[in-house]
Amino acid sequence: MRFEDLLHHVKHLNTEAAEVYFTDLLGILGHESLPTDWRERVRIGADPAQSGTFRDNLSGITMDFPKELPDLQKQIVDYAVPGLRKILGYV
Repeated sequence: MRFEDLLHHVKHLNTEAAEVYFTDLLGILGHESLPTDWRERVRIGADPAQSGTFRDNLSGITMDFPKELPDLQKQIVDYAVPGLRKILGYV
């Protein structure tokens, strides 16, 4: 799963391609079909204003989060899980 693909289908929920994508994605978890209100559930779940982990909603943290991992952290990820960043599309 690539973040960019997920984001694309979240932004295009009313397409057949999005339905296929989410059916395949959740099918891995054993769900044979999507609930009738799946689009609304995805819309709510993707809304940053309702997210407890969206960077702008975090409180009590005094550090600025980078938009991208620093080179050293990229190297650590590459060492710990070789190929992961490439699989996820972050080369």
